[in-house]
Amino acid sequence: MQIVIEKNLAYNTLALSEIAHALNAEGIKFDVIWDEGRRVCLDVSRADIVHTASRLGLARRCFAVLKIGTLEEVLGFADSIRVDGTFCVRAEHNPELEKTLGAKINGIVSLENPGVLFFVFSHGSNFYFCKKLWEIDNRAYFLREVKNRPFFMPVSIHPKIARAMVNLAEVRAGDCVLDPFCGTGGILIEAGLVGANVIGNDIRKDIIAGARKNLLAYGVQKFELTCGDVGVLSQKLKCVDAIITDPPYGRSATTMGESCDTLLQRAFKVFSELLSTNKHLVIVLPGQPVEQISNFQLIEVHQVYVHKSLTRYICLYRKE
Repeated sequence: MQIVIEKNLAYNTLALSEIAHALNAEGIKFDVIWDEGRRVCLDVSRADIVHTASRLGLARRCFAVLKIGTLEEVLGFADSIRVDGTFCVRAEHNPELEKTLGAKINGIVSLENPGVLFFVFSHGSNFYFCKKLWEIDNRAYFLREVKNRPFFMPVSIHPKIARAMVNLAEVRAGDCVLDPFCGTGGILIEAGLVGANVIGNDIRKDIIAGARKNLLAYGVQKFELTCGDVGVLSQKLKCVDAIITDPPYGRSATTMGESCDTLLQRAFKVFSELLSTNKHLVIVLPGQPVEQISNFQLIEVHQVYVHKSLTRYICLYRKE
């Protein structure tokens, strides 16, 4: 089965990588047919793709490819379609084609609230006739933004980026996921919403109390929160399936006066003790990462622009 996924162009490489790792997490084999930037076409081994697509934070829509061919072939295919209920057709930059295709399909047209959305676009010399399977719920992500949480702190990763990090780690339902610098719980929320059992730690009790409020507010039930220095976590916890974290950097974050370099050196030692072999660490770093640190091998890195003077690096490591 071929599908087409529309990506968030602001995070092009990260968005494509998120798709690949989410498919891996769900056990779906795939081949990339083409990637033109805003869209990627994949051949996937299973038709039940909606659940996997719904995990994605940096995708916009997912379509099943129904027909690939010339315009005449696509028009002929439309003649054979029967829709039980309402539908509409959207053709990229071509309202006349929308009308032509809509007139050929047997069903009730509804432009405002269609039960089925067909989408047509061209790639190379071919036209693609597709059916929408899934569309991102932007309002749900908006409601999980830091400004809308019960407990608010100005420094927190955007929920769509946090969800992408969860997918990079190939988190599966039932996995145990640790954020050792959890702050207000943004990463924990996204991991919990894909079915993980989450563990969060922060050095401040008031922040841990706030993270608890946030987790409960967004329906995450399977969580554990601890308060203390990252250096003692290996004495408190058992091995975990993934570590996903955005450590405290900068003046607005909490390092208790410790330099970022020293904090990270101590943290990686603990990560090595807690993370199971061949599992993933996804971490936000303030500068270019090293390829090998402790017994972690760098798999990939993605630059994320924050503002004119700040770029972060989302790094995927595998525990050797």
